[in-house]
Amino acid sequence: MINFHMALAQDRKELKHHLKMMQVSNSFHINCGGGKVTTENGKMFDDDSDEGGAAKFYHNENTNWAFSSTGNFLESTIITSSYIPSIVSNKLSIKNNNDIELYTNARASPISLTYYGFCLGNGNYNVDLHFAEIVFIDETYKSLGRRIFDIYIQVHFQHQDLHTTILCYESCLQKV
Repeated sequence: MINFHMALAQDRKELKHHLKMMQVSNSFHINCGGGKVTTENGKMFDDDSDEGGAAKFYHNENTNWAFSSTGNFLESTIITSSYIPSIVSNKLSIKNNNDIELYTNARASPISLTYYGFCLGNGNYNVDLHFAEIVFIDETYKSLGRRIFDIYIQVHFQHQDLHTTILCYESCLQKV
Protein backbone atom coordinates (compact mmCIF):
# COMPACT_ATOMS: atom_id res chain seq x y z
CA MET A 1 0.00 0.00 0.00
CA ILE A 2 1.30 3.44 -0.95
CA ASN A 3 1.14 6.28 1.57
CA PHE A 4 0.46 9.23 -0.74
CA HIS A 5 0.55 11.78 2.09
CA MET A 6 4.05 10.62 3.06
CA ALA A 7 5.18 10.65 -0.59
CA LEU A 8 3.90 14.22 -1.07
CA ALA A 9 5.56 15.35 2.16
CA GLN A 10 8.88 13.93 0.95
CA ASP A 11 8.50 15.71 -2.43
CA ARG A 12 7.80 19.02 -0.64
CA LYS A 13 10.84 18.51 1.60
CA GLU A 14 13.09 17.86 -1.41
CA LEU A 15 11.69 20.88 -3.27
CA LYS A 16 12.26 23.18 -0.28
CA HIS A 17 15.86 21.94 -0.07
CA HIS A 18 16.46 22.65 -3.77
CA LEU A 19 14.88 26.10 -3.51
CA LYS A 20 17.22 27.04 -0.66
CA MET A 21 20.19 26.08 -2.84
CA MET A 22 19.03 28.11 -5.86
CA GLN A 23 20.38 31.53 -6.70
CA VAL A 24 18.07 34.44 -7.37
CA SER A 25 17.66 35.00 -11.10
CA ASN A 26 15.92 37.57 -13.27
CA SER A 27 14.65 35.36 -16.09
CA PHE A 28 13.91 31.87 -17.29
CA HIS A 29 12.94 30.38 -20.64
CA ILE A 30 11.21 27.02 -21.09
CA ASN A 31 10.87 25.00 -24.30
CA CYS A 32 7.58 23.44 -23.18
CA GLY A 33 7.64 19.80 -24.24
CA GLY A 34 10.94 20.13 -26.10
CA GLY A 35 14.66 19.84 -25.60
CA LYS A 36 17.23 22.49 -24.70
CA VAL A 37 17.44 25.19 -27.39
CA THR A 38 19.55 28.30 -27.88
CA THR A 39 17.74 30.74 -30.14
CA GLU A 40 19.24 32.90 -32.86
CA ASN A 41 19.29 35.89 -30.47
CA GLY A 42 21.12 33.88 -27.78
CA LYS A 43 18.28 33.03 -25.38
CA MET A 44 18.72 29.61 -23.79
CA PHE A 45 15.48 27.64 -23.39
CA ASP A 46 15.53 24.85 -20.79
CA ASP A 47 14.71 21.25 -21.66
CA ASP A 48 11.14 20.34 -20.72
CA SER A 49 10.91 16.87 -22.25
CA ASP A 50 10.02 14.92 -19.10
CA GLU A 51 7.27 12.47 -20.05
CA GLY A 52 4.69 13.94 -17.70
CA GLY A 53 1.58 11.95 -16.92
CA ALA A 54 -2.00 12.07 -15.70
CA ALA A 55 -0.97 13.60 -12.35
CA LYS A 56 2.58 14.94 -12.29
CA PHE A 57 4.70 17.51 -10.48
CA TYR A 58 8.13 17.91 -12.04
CA HIS A 59 11.10 20.01 -10.93
CA ASN A 60 14.59 19.59 -12.34
CA GLU A 61 17.10 20.66 -9.68
CA ASN A 62 19.17 22.47 -12.34
CA THR A 63 16.36 24.89 -13.23
CA ASN A 64 14.39 27.60 -11.43
CA TRP A 65 10.99 26.37 -12.59
CA ALA A 66 8.62 23.42 -12.27
CA PHE A 67 5.33 22.27 -13.74
CA SER A 68 2.29 20.38 -12.56
CA SER A 69 -0.14 18.63 -14.85
CA THR A 70 -3.44 16.86 -14.31
CA GLY A 71 -5.80 14.89 -16.51
CA ASN A 72 -5.81 11.83 -18.71
CA PHE A 73 -6.31 11.70 -22.48
CA LEU A 74 -8.80 8.85 -22.70
CA GLU A 75 -9.36 8.51 -26.44
CA SER A 76 -6.51 10.41 -28.03
CA THR A 77 -4.61 8.84 -30.90
CA ILE A 78 -2.44 11.90 -31.45
CA ILE A 79 -1.21 12.51 -27.91
CA THR A 80 0.71 9.51 -26.65
CA SER A 81 1.33 8.42 -23.10
CA SER A 82 4.25 10.84 -22.91
CA TYR A 83 1.94 13.91 -22.97
CA ILE A 84 4.30 15.54 -25.46
CA PRO A 85 2.87 15.68 -28.99
CA SER A 86 5.12 16.46 -31.95
CA ILE A 87 4.34 18.13 -35.25
CA VAL A 88 2.10 15.80 -37.25
CA SER A 89 2.08 17.79 -40.48
CA ASN A 90 4.49 19.70 -42.65
CA LYS A 91 2.00 22.58 -42.93
CA LEU A 92 3.29 24.33 -39.79
CA SER A 93 3.85 27.99 -40.57
CA ILE A 94 5.70 30.13 -38.03
CA LYS A 95 6.22 33.85 -38.58
CA ASN A 96 9.88 33.59 -37.49
CA ASN A 97 11.28 30.35 -38.96
CA ASN A 98 14.69 30.93 -37.36
CA ASP A 99 13.59 29.33 -34.08
CA ILE A 100 11.32 26.61 -35.47
CA GLU A 101 12.70 24.02 -33.02
CA LEU A 102 10.77 25.80 -30.24
CA TYR A 103 7.52 24.84 -31.96
CA THR A 104 8.04 21.20 -32.92
CA ASN A 105 6.92 19.69 -29.59
CA ALA A 106 4.52 20.82 -26.88
CA ARG A 107 3.46 19.89 -23.39
CA ALA A 108 -0.16 18.71 -23.39
CA SER A 109 -2.60 18.48 -20.51
CA PRO A 110 -6.34 17.81 -20.78
CA ILE A 111 -7.33 19.55 -17.52
CA SER A 112 -4.67 21.71 -15.89
CA LEU A 113 -1.11 22.67 -16.73
CA THR A 114 0.71 25.06 -14.41
CA TYR A 115 4.30 26.30 -14.60
CA TYR A 116 6.01 27.76 -11.53
CA GLY A 117 9.00 30.11 -11.57
CA PHE A 118 11.18 30.08 -8.44
CA CYS A 119 13.67 32.47 -6.89
CA LEU A 120 13.06 35.44 -9.16
CA GLY A 121 14.38 38.73 -7.86
CA ASN A 122 12.08 41.62 -7.04
CA GLY A 123 11.30 43.89 -9.95
CA ASN A 124 9.23 44.33 -13.09
CA TYR A 125 9.21 41.57 -15.70
CA ASN A 126 8.10 41.11 -19.29
CA VAL A 127 6.27 37.82 -19.77
CA ASP A 128 6.10 36.40 -23.30
CA LEU A 129 3.92 33.37 -23.91
CA HIS A 130 4.10 31.75 -27.34
CA PHE A 131 1.41 29.41 -28.68
CA ALA A 132 1.45 27.34 -31.87
CA GLU A 133 -1.08 24.71 -32.92
CA ILE A 134 1.02 21.71 -33.93
CA VAL A 135 -1.41 18.81 -33.53
CA PHE A 136 -4.65 19.65 -35.36
CA ILE A 137 -3.22 21.75 -38.18
CA ASP A 138 -4.87 19.71 -40.94
CA GLU A 139 -8.34 19.87 -39.38
CA THR A 140 -11.12 22.40 -39.62
CA TYR A 141 -11.47 25.14 -37.03
CA LYS A 142 -14.55 23.50 -35.45
CA SER A 143 -12.68 20.24 -34.74
CA LEU A 144 -9.87 21.83 -32.76
CA GLY A 145 -11.49 21.64 -29.35
CA ARG A 146 -10.77 24.26 -26.72
CA ARG A 147 -7.50 26.15 -26.64
CA ILE A 148 -8.43 28.61 -23.91
CA PHE A 149 -6.22 29.68 -21.02
CA ASP A 150 -6.52 31.73 -17.86
CA ILE A 151 -3.20 33.35 -16.95
CA TYR A 152 -2.06 34.15 -13.42
CA ILE A 153 1.26 35.77 -12.51
CA GLN A 154 2.29 35.88 -8.85
CA VAL A 155 -1.18 34.58 -7.97
CA HIS A 156 -2.70 37.68 -9.60
CA PHE A 157 -5.20 37.16 -12.39
CA GLN A 158 -3.84 38.61 -15.66
CA HIS A 159 -5.93 37.30 -18.54
CA GLN A 160 -9.14 35.30 -18.79
CA ASP A 161 -10.16 32.97 -21.60
CA LEU A 162 -7.14 33.62 -23.80
CA HIS A 163 -8.08 32.01 -27.12
CA THR A 164 -4.95 30.56 -28.70
CA THR A 165 -6.65 29.04 -31.72
CA ILE A 166 -6.51 31.46 -34.61
CA LEU A 167 -8.79 30.96 -37.59
CA CYS A 168 -6.48 30.79 -40.58
CA TYR A 169 -5.67 28.38 -43.37
CA GLU A 170 -2.38 27.27 -41.86
CA SER A 171 -1.18 27.05 -38.27
CA CYS A 172 -0.19 30.44 -36.92
CA LEU A 173 1.79 31.67 -33.96
CA GLN A 174 0.15 33.90 -31.38
CA LYS A 175 2.37 35.82 -28.98
CA VAL A 176 0.78 37.28 -25.86
